[in-house]
Amino acid sequence: YGFIECEDLRKVYPEIDVFLHENQRRHFSRGDYISFSVFLNYRGKPQGTELRKRRDPNPSQAIAFANSAASGGGV
Repeated sequence: YGFIECEDLRKVYPEIDVFLHENQRRHFSRGDYISFSVFLNYRGKPQGTELRKRRDPNPSQAIAFANSAASGGGV
């Protein structure tokens, strides 16, 4: 499993990390720029789904995947 780091979502969920299930993680790794959808899981917490790799990240829309093994979950 892992977490998605996104400034826009941090504003909506300031104290909750966006969870990423291991089945959704697939071949993504820390530092990859992605687009994704978010839903509230059965615990009422944000969870990422439908990940797609971005080839040419726009800095204002850049979203980075943070591997769960990384300390602090940041990029």
